[in-house]
Amino acid sequence: MIFKNILLFFCLIIISCAQEQPNVQLTYPAIIKKTVTDTIGSTLVVDPYRNLEDLKDTKVLSWFKQQGTLTDSVLGEINIENRIYNQLVDIENASTKGDIIETYRYTDNGEYYILKRKKDQDIAKLYYKKDLASNEKLVFDPAIVGERLAINYFKLSPNYSKIAISLAQKGVEASIGVILDLVTQQILPDKLQNITPDLVGGINWLPDSSGFYYLRLPHLDPQNPTYLENSKAFLHYISTPENQDIEVFSVTKTSKIPLTNADFPIVQTRKTNPTIILGRVSGNSPYKDLYFSKIKNKNSYTNPDWKPLFKQSDQIDQYFIKKDTLFYRTSKNASNFKICKALIGSDYSKGEVLVEELQNAVISDFVVIDDDIYYTKVKDGINATLVYISSNKSKNIPLPHSSGTCYIRSIKNNIVVSTTGWTKSSQSYLYTTKTKEFIPIHLKEPKYPTSFNNLIIEEVEVASHDGVKVPLSIIRHPDTKLDGTARIKISAYGAYGDSFTPHISIANLNWVTSGNIYAFAHVRGGGEKGDAWHKGGFKTTKVNSWKDYIACTEYLIEKKYTSKDLTIATGTSAGAITVVNAIVERPDLYKASIILVGFINATRSEFQPNGANSTKEFGALAISEEAQGLIDMDAYLKLKNNVEYPAFYAYVGLEDGAVAPWDSAKFVARLQNDTTTKNPALLFVDGDGGHSGGGTEHSAYQIYSDADAFALWQTGHPDYQPKN
Repeated sequence: MIFKNILLFFCLIIISCAQEQPNVQLTYPAIIKKTVTDTIGSTLVVDPYRNLEDLKDTKVLSWFKQQGTLTDSVLGEINIENRIYNQLVDIENASTKGDIIETYRYTDNGEYYILKRKKDQDIAKLYYKKDLASNEKLVFDPAIVGERLAINYFKLSPNYSKIAISLAQKGVEASIGVILDLVTQQILPDKLQNITPDLVGGINWLPDSSGFYYLRLPHLDPQNPTYLENSKAFLHYISTPENQDIEVFSVTKTSKIPLTNADFPIVQTRKTNPTIILGRVSGNSPYKDLYFSKIKNKNSYTNPDWKPLFKQSDQIDQYFIKKDTLFYRTSKNASNFKICKALIGSDYSKGEVLVEELQNAVISDFVVIDDDIYYTKVKDGINATLVYISSNKSKNIPLPHSSGTCYIRSIKNNIVVSTTGWTKSSQSYLYTTKTKEFIPIHLKEPKYPTSFNNLIIEEVEVASHDGVKVPLSIIRHPDTKLDGTARIKISAYGAYGDSFTPHISIANLNWVTSGNIYAFAHVRGGGEKGDAWHKGGFKTTKVNSWKDYIACTEYLIEKKYTSKDLTIATGTSAGAITVVNAIVERPDLYKASIILVGFINATRSEFQPNGANSTKEFGALAISEEAQGLIDMDAYLKLKNNVEYPAFYAYVGLEDGAVAPWDSAKFVARLQNDTTTKNPALLFVDGDGGHSGGGTEHSAYQIYSDADAFALWQTGHPDYQPKN
């Protein structure tokens, strides 16, 4: 539960609630500083709130609770009747007749397994549907295993006789695994602990469905710095106790393979290659070392004879194995990727190029069917096209509708095509390679308000500090005037080479249809413009990420989409590096900032749970050049006393195992106590929340609702000013 029962003297004192300039004075909870000075390279780094990292300290935990109480009291004053949350739930309920479908799996034989829930419920159940015309049948209700458990992952066996299901309490990463026999409809006695298949590794069934590989963690304490470290891949045979599972891939088991404690050793199987298993050295890097082992007998499953398939240095992001040939998509000497083929074990840099690198688009996905290739290309991460190559002749295949994304996979020599857009829900089609038809296979497309369909989507490019053009997506209502009077939320991510692709968000579109504007800056560090785009905001080049963001903000103000007093900077997780550095470097551009589960205190990244893995993306303190890069991207260290910083709102979950809650909390503490800024700095503390918040759609709606209420308050909306 969210902490609400602390002393009343921490409540909000309202001095003024003028619409043009909300001005408040808050009595913040007190915390005693315990300053620590570190030497990083040749630089002395002063950390005044190192003690906040100890969440087992009762005084520290009490401070977190008091911060949560203060924020709850403020939200109680400005978010009367929880109106934004109610709007989001009403839109969801009105958009769908019957139950809410959260996700579904379309199988190779045309059947459906569906996670859906009642409109007034948070917990989804698993259903089966033979085809689009058939009625649904309940397959699994999580309540039979335990109260408040939710399905966060499921995987069918190859012969469709069983299904592995992962269950967790709301927001918590720690999961248990159970096996459902689809023939007898009985839960088998198997029960797995300390698994996180939804986060990493998944479930990988053996070809004969007799068992599966999974990743086991030594513990799931998100407050322990070794969280997600020292993981091991095990083989579980159906109807055997967990303590008899066989360790297959790990630091200790496979000493000849260069693994570290921070790597995730994952064993994979592929339906298209039933005679081999794959060993992947995974982690926070877009490219992996991959090994393979041929299946000769039963012993091959438990004692693989690993041979290199490709190395991380080959920069292979996607691949298909056909006999002794590897088809692969690589960014080696091709930032926008190319598709090649070569004999397994050969020099992949000299492979035969099947699809050359494109100059103005990124090759993002591909499949091989017989001797033909189908691939998708995406321009600036937002405009997708499907392409077909046969006998060295290339042809675009018109999609059923324009799409920001297009993902493909092969099924029995046909292709499943999935598309999304900023205002279009995800839709799936079976593309028949013989008749060249798109057959809809998606379930119940939501009927969102007609106002969603009429929105204006603008895709522009903005010159950054060094002249590089940065894609910027802008969503607005046709009636919104471009005279500088509209509120705008500007989001960014820019990490791990991940592209922020178009997708529908009820929360964002409700914001826009309420007369505001939403923008997303596709800053360097992401993958929108290929591998070079990622490397342009990576480790020592990370400064480009927030410089790009600042340039996009300046563009939006200059072009009268908004003004400085109506601009809200928003970022989540690693996106906080970009956004918080921008507000610290250019506080004059922003009125407020909203950070969810934010990664801010970069020089302390290695001391967070799973910290060793973060060095692959952001840098290591032991490497002098990278250490300086960490200092440069640490916005916590950059705060100054006599600066008026934007109003700041941070959400943290005490069960977060990806970014420690103390990361954002330390930044809030400095704003509250070490600066003269008059703008509020609030910390929302969710005692049960993880990195994905509360873990349900409704809990996400509440997080967005509270954050938007704060933004509307700070930008002077009359309906969100304190009443007392």
